[in-house]
Amino acid sequence: MKKEEKVSFAKSKRIIARYWKITRSYQGYFWLYIFLYGLGTIIAEVFTVVAYKHIVDLITDRGSVRELFWWFGALAIFYFTFFILWRVGDRVGRIYQVQSLKVLEEFTFASFEKHSYDFYANHLTGSLTARAGRFVRSFQNLIDSFIFNIFNQIINFVAIIVTVSIFSPPFALAFFLFVALMLPFSYFLLRKRMYYDALEAEAASRTSGRLADVLSNILTVKIFAGFGRERKDYFQLVKKEADALDKSSRVWNLMTFLQNGIMIFLRLGILGAALYMWSLGNMTAGTVFLLYTFSGDFFRIFWQLTRGISSLLQALSGAQEMSDTLDIEPDITDNSHAKPLSNAKGAIRFEQVGFRYADGDTVFEDLVLEIRPQEKVGLVGPSGGGKSTLTKLLLRFADVQQGSVTIGGQDIRTVPQDNLRQNIAYVPQEPLLFHRSLYENIVYGRPDATREEVLEAARKAHAHEFIDKLAKGYETLVGERGVKLSGGQRQRVAIARAILKNAPILVLDEATSALDTVSEMKIREALDELMREKTAIVIAHRLSTVEKLDRIIVLNREGQIEEEGTHANLVKQGGLYAELWHHQSGGFLAEDDSEEDQEEA
Repeated sequence: MKKEEKVSFAKSKRIIARYWKITRSYQGYFWLYIFLYGLGTIIAEVFTVVAYKHIVDLITDRGSVRELFWWFGALAIFYFTFFILWRVGDRVGRIYQVQSLKVLEEFTFASFEKHSYDFYANHLTGSLTARAGRFVRSFQNLIDSFIFNIFNQIINFVAIIVTVSIFSPPFALAFFLFVALMLPFSYFLLRKRMYYDALEAEAASRTSGRLADVLSNILTVKIFAGFGRERKDYFQLVKKEADALDKSSRVWNLMTFLQNGIMIFLRLGILGAALYMWSLGNMTAGTVFLLYTFSGDFFRIFWQLTRGISSLLQALSGAQEMSDTLDIEPDITDNSHAKPLSNAKGAIRFEQVGFRYADGDTVFEDLVLEIRPQEKVGLVGPSGGGKSTLTKLLLRFADVQQGSVTIGGQDIRTVPQDNLRQNIAYVPQEPLLFHRSLYENIVYGRPDATREEVLEAARKAHAHEFIDKLAKGYETLVGERGVKLSGGQRQRVAIARAILKNAPILVLDEATSALDTVSEMKIREALDELMREKTAIVIAHRLSTVEKLDRIIVLNREGQIEEEGTHANLVKQGGLYAELWHHQSGGFLAEDDSEEDQEEA
């Protein structure tokens, strides 16, 4: 057996344990569910056949009419009882599954919260969405397969063996030997199929992820006429998925062919043996009927059991990727003794900070920087110097590997992440919006804000001007990631959201880069108002953006502070800042942003 198959079985145990733990609040429904179905199965599949056996014997032997009708009445009671048991079981099972699916969906959604920004930068959202969906659906398939095709069939099988042992022990032994011979063979093929099911699930995730990646970057694909290449790559992924599915189907077809063939011959053999014993007078006609019926039921049970185990393993394969994702430990976690920020308006200090990328490239080494309360500081310098990384460390999108970052003297690693970020308003260079209304996107900054406060924030950000002209105004849907808006409009909405949030710390990462000169002049007044009485950090390539700030920090390509001071002083010094200032073209730094892209990645 291949190593991957063994790993899949080991993971399957963890998946079942995880499902069981998540849905533990509704386990009472589960036990009642299997009790009702188990009892109903015994009555429907065994008691009724025994009743028919006695009826056949009484008819062929012309037995007592009174006894005949007694068994007929018992048969009616059996049918009525298992009908009630199964219908009640259906309702209990539905309650169990509905409530469990709700809990699983909530758990899966909540599990994504623990991961850092870097986790999502390294995983396709389409693939994560597909994994989460399969994880929830697989639970439902798992329960259905277990209850109907495994548990019920095992109960039925045991009851048949016990009943046949009472009426004809040799035939019970024959049934038992059949199972002993078939189980190892079926087990081997089922494990083989599970391996291919796992490959198919992985391939399906890659296919979904690639499709989501293409659709989310559809403009780039069209601009570069890339559909031909994307189609070729996508079809290759589809082929791998189809190949895995085909191999799984071949294993299943082989198992089906062999099992059905063996079952047909064995059933005919059992009927022939029973008829022979009847001809010798060693067996009643009712017992022949019972054995023939049970032989059909028995082989159907084994078939259903095999199919159920296959479906169960297939469901586990579908859940495996998400289960693996749930096993990933978050790289950014809250301290067990974390306390809210005690002084969010205090000084921000980067003390002996050391940080490097996962690939080993060092960004900062022994960086020391203090930003005084309510000071407005600009971060400028060549690309790759760590400007955006500095804000990521402040927001705890990544943690320092050396030193500390403190706010008001409190290490931010001792602060709950949500509380830390509630005290920081952040406007990124590429603001991404929800596929919701403009109003919902702005009010996201402070959900308890009044409508008038939302509109006032939009006015200050000069977003109200274009929103008011839209047919649906603030109720206009912006499209996925705000695709229906221009870059400048998206940034105005993001700035409005930050204005509404009104946090004591403000971080602007190229917040006006997508605005034209006229729009920037309009918004600069709003930003001046926004930064008033706040500690502000402004990252800019357009040096005119930071010209009037209290202090400008210049980072070189090695992540070191090259110089700092006011705009006027730095220009007079004739250092790196002055060089950058004189090399500006149209207000921007004339430089290659490739290193900055790497930094932001």
